Amino acid sequence: MNFATQKQARRGDVREQLAKAHRVIEPLGWSLQLHCQSDLTAELLPELSRIECTLVLDHFAGLPAQDWDPRGSDWAAIRTLLNLGRTYIKLSAPYRISDDARQSGVERLAAALVSAAPERMLWGSDWPHTGGSGVRATSSQEIEPFRQVDAGATLNLLADWAPTPELRHRILVTNPAAVFGFDPHPTTAA
Repeated sequence: MNFATQKQARRGDVREQLAKAHRVIEPLGWSLQLHCQSDLTAELLPELSRIECTLVLDHFAGLPAQDWDPRGSDWAAIRTLLNLGRTYIKLSAPYRISDDARQSGVERLAAALVSAAPERMLWGSDWPHTGGSGVRATSSQEIEPFRQVDAGATLNLLADWAPTPELRHRILVTNPAAVFGFDPHPTTAA
């Protein structure tokens, strides 16, 4: 669910959409992926805490690279969700939280998230990298340009955020297997 680019007239609309999505996907065993700023996540904490399916928070949980506060209410809400054991955070699209993915703020935030709950981190490329023009399309007939992103360079940043091979394996293989239900050790045909 995208609440970051979709402007909601009322917070009640967000709550209603969240409840409806949960009712639909929970019986299917699907995960609910949420793209929003961390202040909305904190505001929705009571509702998100009651969700019984897996919750995936996109793009560093919407925490801003430079301004996140490890003592703030947004961080506390995200830690609460992580501690419930059903929430994962996708370390994806650092360009959505900072103008420079190599910026120290991104690295500090990523390292703090990995340190807080390595068993709850995922990595994603965010392909096809929408929002390249900085201006949202105004109609469904317009094609919005994509950002030019080197996904390999973005993946290489994971070595800074998760410095051991074991952590990277957890983030790239073990955790996604748990969320999406695939075998982390597939057999190959001889």
